[in-house]
Amino acid sequence: DRTVGGTGTIAVNDGGSATLDAGAGSGTTVDFLAGFGTLDLASPLDFHGTVAGFAAGDTIDLLSTPETKFTFSGGVLTVLNGGTTEAKIAFSGSYTKSSFHVAGDGHGDTLITHS
Repeated sequence: DRTVGGTGTIAVNDGGSATLDAGAGSGTTVDFLAGFGTLDLASPLDFHGTVAGFAAGDTIDLLSTPETKFTFSGGVLTVLNGGTTEAKIAFSGSYTKSSFHVAGDGHGDTLITHS
């Protein structure tokens, strides 16, 4: 598995999904275009890209990543498990902490949805 590098956009269409097994570089944008899309991150700490177009119906699944709390500041959602940072995801657009619902799925993953 290799990190997605360079610059470019990964488009997630209605009903579509994208899975990044090894993360992505800072020049990558994952753009949720419309409807219900899913981004699966197998290595959330290795995702250095930006998420755009995240809206109601979209999901980011942090695979095998438990969480106990999250923060949102400066456009970055930080997911924590105790004192350990599990993910730092940058979002473009107008969001606040209340824009996000972050919770375990009962199977060891953490799901991020738009509130």
